[in-house]
Amino acid sequence: MPVSNLPPANHLSTACLVCVLGTLATMFVAGKIAQLVGKESVLWEGQEMGDGDGVGGVIDTPEEFTKPIQMTAAVAAARVCGDTPLEILWAAATALLIPLCLIPWMTLSFSVTAAPAYIAATAGVYVLMRKIPQRVQKLGFFPTVTGGVAMAAIAAAVGTATGVGPSTGITQYVQGAGAFYLYFVPPAVLGLAFRVKREWVTLKKNGVAIVLSVLIAVPGCMLLSAYLGSGLNLPVDITLASLPKCTTTGLAVHMAHNLGVDQSLAAAGCALSATIGLSAGRAILDGFRITGQVARGCATGASSHAAGTAALAAAGEEKAAAVSGVVFALSGVLGVLLLESGKFRALLFAAAGGAV
Repeated sequence: MPVSNLPPANHLSTACLVCVLGTLATMFVAGKIAQLVGKESVLWEGQEMGDGDGVGGVIDTPEEFTKPIQMTAAVAAARVCGDTPLEILWAAATALLIPLCLIPWMTLSFSVTAAPAYIAATAGVYVLMRKIPQRVQKLGFFPTVTGGVAMAAIAAAVGTATGVGPSTGITQYVQGAGAFYLYFVPPAVLGLAFRVKREWVTLKKNGVAIVLSVLIAVPGCMLLSAYLGSGLNLPVDITLASLPKCTTTGLAVHMAHNLGVDQSLAAAGCALSATIGLSAGRAILDGFRITGQVARGCATGASSHAAGTAALAAAGEEKAAAVSGVVFALSGVLGVLLLESGKFRALLFAAAGGAV
């Protein structure tokens, strides 16, 4: 994928605003349609909605809804390590691994030798950031966001200390520990297939709602984003590059190619929508009063693709995660097919203020 020459700061901030508003609109439209049409009840009485930290809770649940509790990584670690706080253990692991990056390896780059320490540090920082009070997290300071910012600051500081500069320091982190963590994304997405099979009855029962939410939300919110970019005086090419944001990066790059716009900007839009879904998606759904599991899955899959789906699965919303896995696949396919149509592309160009 080509490296993008960043647009001016005012255009970049406006493009981010268009992406955020477009993602929220897609989430709202898809979720509300599925909630209105779907054949499911809202959350049963006594169930809590998402609390915004990526960990859901169910209290006073009727007996027929209870499921065996799965042991989380945190519980397993606590049973092995006792009462020692996890962040202390990860800090100790980081300190023990730092010497690896100080050894003058002849054939290994710093991004490789520092990766073990960075991996441990990332885990420790994330555990630490989860201790942020819930009321603060709901303001947008979610662990995935604050943890990412903290690690970027640490990597920049390391880059400065080693004389390569903050930008190169962050690049070294991304190429080493960042690449390691990204390696687990495909297996996580593949795991969604098992959830889909397990929830086949729910998917079949709500097939009309799922399809209808995709058919309305995907083209409708593309057009909405195009009009929004035009209304905010955003250049046509940047507006069009923001349109494929709600699908996976591979499909977004293909869609950007069909639109004749910067593919790396389209990929950046995907990263932004993914971050929204991963860090704040469940809290936003609660704010929109999208309560049914099918509706939450439709809203997340149509707006935040695999990352938002992973957030639902991690929070224990199994049914919503299964629906989201189907919806983000359908949304991606529909988006690609729409942009293969010359008439729809012309409509988007006109909405964005460009020549047809």
